[in-house]
This record gives sequence, structure tokens and C-alpha cells, in this order.
Amino acid sequence: MRRNVLNRWLLPLCLLGFGVGCIPIIDRFAPEIELVTPLQQSYSVQDTIRLILSFGDNDRVDSAIISIRRVGEASVSGQIWNPTIVRKLRGRRIDDTVRIVIPPTAQLGTYEMTIRLFDFSKNQAVESFRFNVIGDQRPPIIRQLDIVGLPRNQQGDFIVCRQTVINLTGLATDNIRIREVRAEIPTLLTVTRLVNADSVRFDNLFGRDLRIPANIPDNVRLLLTITVIDHNNNSTSRSFALQMDCDDQPPQIRVQTTSPQINERQEASIIEGDHFRILAATITDNRGLARMAITFNPVGARRDTVFRLNLAGTSVQLGSILANQRFTPPAVPGAVYELVIFATDQAGNQASPFRIVINVVKDEPPQIIIAQMQINKNPISISPQNFISRGDTLEIFGKVIEDRALEYLQIFWGTENALERVVNLSASQLTPLPFDLADPRSVNRFIVPRLSPIPFPGSTLLVYILQLRAKDTRNPEVVVTYRFIVRN
Repeated sequence: MRRNVLNRWLLPLCLLGFGVGCIPIIDRFAPEIELVTPLQQSYSVQDTIRLILSFGDNDRVDSAIISIRRVGEASVSGQIWNPTIVRKLRGRRIDDTVRIVIPPTAQLGTYEMTIRLFDFSKNQAVESFRFNVIGDQRPPIIRQLDIVGLPRNQQGDFIVCRQTVINLTGLATDNIRIREVRAEIPTLLTVTRLVNADSVRFDNLFGRDLRIPANIPDNVRLLLTITVIDHNNNSTSRSFALQMDCDDQPPQIRVQTTSPQINERQEASIIEGDHFRILAATITDNRGLARMAITFNPVGARRDTVFRLNLAGTSVQLGSILANQRFTPPAVPGAVYELVIFATDQAGNQASPFRIVINVVKDEPPQIIIAQMQINKNPISISPQNFISRGDTLEIFGKVIEDRALEYLQIFWGTENALERVVNLSASQLTPLPFDLADPRSVNRFIVPRLSPIPFPGSTLLVYILQLRAKDTRNPEVVVTYRFIVRN
């Protein structure tokens, strides 16, 4: 009886137990997202957003979706950047690392990153973060920039000279694009090249435009700065010290005094048979002279070197060096000779030749020129025969022109039958030429006495004679005579 009762309740209880074990269990718990590395507040374009994430669930995680969207209106510049990353996951806890590169064309502004995590029951967790995308802040990179072909001094400075062309080598790169490369010596030189590339080689970039100015004195230290600028105005610079230390200045030849004296066109005329001399001249150089030479020959002929000399120092006086040097062309009137002075310094720089043209002219006789006559301070017309009164004073103004040297000058005054020599000057007294008749050594005032002298025999007129006589060292005497009839 007891066994029957037990069997009667055992079967229903077993059936109830089996029924309870088959009811499905529902997962209502959401997965969890943990951001191991926090998001930065700002990133620059070309930066990489690096996320270390930890995903967990009470049962199993299924997938994660990471999306980035710009907050607000679209910008007028740049391209739309809205990446979406999908991760397929398996397990109750997953650690994941996500790297997202911000492209250089991304719009600037505020972005929102959304992370959605799903488990196998389609439960989800959502996390959102905001960050800013700003412009490129990475400067260009300059690699192995150097100056080639120039020596250095003991301090390491590059030695340069006026007009030296500076050649560079090396490479510049940028994470986006390089906009400009500039070479600059402050206040003296700026050379710019506009480019549009992510890498630029410096070789031949500036050509021959990167040249030291021609007006910089010696012993000046310069600073050459090379600057690379990208499209966001980030820049990188490198500088080189330059030392001006060169001899590129040619000697200077200056001629002050010659005999005969040269004119402003560097020409002189000498009398046939005379010689030419250099009395005062200098050759100077900024570093050191080496040698000089003089050629003397007919114009157009092959140059004939008549004088050579090795030099030392920075300045020489040619007047002393050439004290005994005479340059004598043949005594042929009309001949034209050239005298050329050459000079070279120790660096091999050559001076601009100093060329003197020498014209050989005929030895003309002296010229006696009376420019004006006055009687009692009143100018008169000059003629071979003039009138004058007793007691009058005659005054003459003029000069004696001679192309070489005068031997003498004589002046006579008196009646026709009683001429008196009132001036008798020799060669030593007749310098400089031309000789001025108003010179204190001469006489230019002549008086007609009030008492009447005896006229010339056979003449009824009283006549006074003014006579000037001049002679050079080669030609016959020149005589100029003026008659003055004395009024009754």
C-alpha cells in the first residue's frame, strides 16, 4: 500500500522536474566598455588617435562599432572625415587597441567619437567622447643640410668672397606639404623658392641666385639662414656662419702729375724731340701688390714692354720709381703713341690698365697775343697803327704762348729813332707758360711824355713804337710791332 502511494506521487514530481529544467534563461545584462587610455582633448591633422579598449560581458560580447562624426555644420574647406570601424569579438572579456589616423584633408573643428558594444543577446553599451581636430603643428624636417665646395676657418665658419655662389645639399620633408624654402642673410640678401611638395632637395634649388653681395667689406661675419615653411606656416630653420676673407679687389692706378700734363681724357701733347715723364702717380691694393709693367708703342701697334718691376706692400709711389725714366717717341709731328701702366696683386687680380695717349706735335714758334689795349684806362681798338696824345698812358693786356720753352722776351718802347728796351727776360724768368704780360717781372704800362721829342728825320709826324720780341729754343724770333701817332 505504501509502495503504491509513493509510485503515484513520484511520477508527477519527475515530470515537474523535467519541465522546469527546459525553460530558457534570458540575458538582460548590458556589456561594459572601459577606455583604458583616455582620449586627448585635441589632435592635429596627420596625428594618430590610439585607443586601448577593454570590452566585457556577463556572457559573451559580439561586436563593437566605433564611429567619428564632426559636430556642427560642415566647413567650407577640407574633406568630410567620418570613419567607422567595426570589430567582431568573441569571449566574455576582450582587450583591443584601435589606431585611427586623421587625414591631412580633414576639416578642423570638434568631433564626437561614439563606441557601441553589442553582446550576443543584442544588449549594447554606448560611450561618447569629444575631441578637437586642429591644424598641422608639425614643422618640416631638415636632413643633412650643408654647404658644399667652400673651405672653413679654424672656428668652423665657411670662408666666402664677394660674388661667391653658395651651393647647398640636403633634404627637407614635411608630413603634409612644403610651401616655401627661403635663404636669407639679414639686410643683405633674401632668395625664396615656392614649392608644393612633401619633400624638397636643396641641391640646385637656388641655382646661382644665392650669391654673396659685391659690396661687403673684408673681415665681416655673416649669418646665412635656411628656412623651410609648410602650408600651415610651421617652419624649421638652420643657420651657417660665413666669414668674408678674400682678395678679389684689383689694384688701383692713379696718375696725378706728368710732364707735359695729361688732360681729363688722359692725353698729352709733346713737341717733336721731347720726352714724356710721370712725376706723381700711385699703385695701391687692399692686400698686397705683386708686379707692374709699362708698355710704350704707337697706337694700334703691338705693345712693347719698356719697364717691369716686382712690387711689395700695399702702395707704391711711381714718381720715385720712374724718376729717371723718359718716354721719348720719334720726332715725327703727327705721330700718336700710347703709354699703358699695368699692375697685378698677389691674388692675381689685375688693375684696369691706365692708358695715356701721347700726341707728337710740331714745335711752333711763340705767339704774342695782345688781348686788350687801354689809353688812360679807356679800351681802344687794336690795329697796327693807332693814335695817342702827349701825356697819355698806354696799358696792354695779353700773354705769350709757347708750347715748349721760351728763350727770351723783350719789349721796346720809344720813338722811331730812339727805341728803348724796357723788358729783357731770360728763359728762367719766363715760367710758367703761357707768360702773362701783366706779370710783375714785365712791363705793361707805357707813357708818352708831354714834352715833344724830335720826330724821325724826314718825317713831320711824331710816332711812338711798341715792339715785343719773343723766341723759343728752336724757332726764329717772333716780332710784333704797334705804331702810335702822336696828335699835335
